Amino acid sequence: MKLDIETYEWNALKSGEEFFNKLDVRYVLLEWNAHRTNVESANNIISFMSRHSMQPHMSNNPDSILQYTENASWPGDIVWIKKM
Repeated sequence: MKLDIETYEWNALKSGEEFFNKLDVRYVLLEWNAHRTNVESANNIISFMSRHSMQPHMSNNPDSILQYTENASWPGDIVWIKKM
């Protein structure tokens, strides 16, 4: 799944609880630029994705797991990959 809705990613995700609970979402490509400086949306997205067993990775290197505490310096595009 790809989310690129110019700063409204959290608005889409917060109403997607049922979607993520019913479907086996394994990958989410998400533009992170706007969330680097918006602590509230960054924390909400990280919390939501973590609840659904998703981990952040660099989009060009899916083997690299990004650290939550360093989300202000994450690259512009990240991919959330479900832990198996």
